[in-house]
Amino acid sequence: MRSAKGDGRWLTPKHCRSLLSRAPRTGWSPRSASSFNGKVCGLQPLARKRSVLFVLVLVPALAFGWQVDAACVLDQPPNMTLGPYSGMQVDTGSTNLTVNCTAGSANYTVGLSGGNSGVTTARTMKSGTVALNYSLSRDAARTQNWGNVAGTDTYAGNGATASVSVPIYPRIAAGQLVAPGTYTDTVSTASKSFTVSATILPSCSISTSAMSFGIYAGTVLDSTSTITLTCSNTTSYTVSLNQGVATGATTSARQMTRSGATTLNYTLSSDAARTANWGNTAGGDTVAGTGSGNSQTLTIYGRVPAGQRVMPGSYADTIVATITY
Repeated sequence: MRSAKGDGRWLTPKHCRSLLSRAPRTGWSPRSASSFNGKVCGLQPLARKRSVLFVLVLVPALAFGWQVDAACVLDQPPNMTLGPYSGMQVDTGSTNLTVNCTAGSANYTVGLSGGNSGVTTARTMKSGTVALNYSLSRDAARTQNWGNVAGTDTYAGNGATASVSVPIYPRIAAGQLVAPGTYTDTVSTASKSFTVSATILPSCSISTSAMSFGIYAGTVLDSTSTITLTCSNTTSYTVSLNQGVATGATTSARQMTRSGATTLNYTLSSDAARTANWGNTAGGDTVAGTGSGNSQTLTIYGRVPAGQRVMPGSYADTIVATITY
């Protein structure tokens, strides 16, 4: 062993015994031995050994601490139903993802796959081969896409709260002219998946314009008006016209009336030649068509026959147009 003075010399066991035999006996102890000529061998190395043993005990303790870091688990997300879609923007159907963390805190991220399209910024639900576009966002304003690029468009948390519910905000944009049916997509996280769906119901809307014949002077008088309708893509429809409000009128013998019960006969047809009566007998004299999702215009062709001798005045009738789909 080396001398306590650090002069590079080694002390033999004999030297050690000699030094110890010459040490003062009164009040001497190993704690004060270093002050006795600084030559008590073996005491300093023993102190170093205790330091090394202490460090070796700490290392396993630190390693064990990392092993019990927090674990976070994503609950099974509920399926999302975005409601019926008829061409107008739909924002309904929001749902929550729930993350549960235990044993402290841990950082985590939650990403959503692209589903059918494989692209998180251009999601599609499908019915067969027909696609309905939609989006999933992290904010209620629908400006922050929810994708699967960590640090860019995923949700990030730190696990400090035991349970966190994070909303998913869906949107179906307006103006998509797709056929009625049920449209679905399957979206996945790293460990779970859920279904997104929407239903497109057959739908139609209808509006009309007035028909004005002008002044009748006993000769044939023609006029037209229009029906504007919008039906969902591929939706079949029929449009019928009733007989009006005059007593005794029929769809093939319509009458305008004035005060005093005087009447003026007229017809409504579905063709410019005024040969196809437009009535309300299904499969007989109604007008049929198929919706495209865009507005469509139908023309009603009116005629007041010649030779009617009626009292001067204003004559009118009210017709109800009905669309069936």
